[in-house]
Amino acid sequence: AEALVPWFAPVHVAGALAYAIGTLAFASAIAHSGMLTRRVTRLVVAGLAITALARFVPVTAVHFYVQSAAAIVALWPLAAVIAARGIASTGRRATISTAAQG
Repeated sequence: AEALVPWFAPVHVAGALAYAIGTLAFASAIAHSGMLTRRVTRLVVAGLAITALARFVPVTAVHFYVQSAAAIVALWPLAAVIAARGIASTGRRATISTAAQG
């Protein structure tokens, strides 16, 4: 296990950094979109930031529990808005096949 540390640490940090950059860019886009209320936007951005920070911790439990919970907190409000807009615009639930048809 000790032989893997010099190889694992840079790969882990590079992966966490790439994930953080993408996640924080996504959080910025959500914050600037205006599709959520101010309070829900803060909740979503905080959840996404926590997922980004959790990637830097090399402990499996943090990835499984903290990151998963933060992702649920961040993504469920977005899913609810997307589902509600799909119903409002078409009168039916949006699915992949109906979204592709236009």
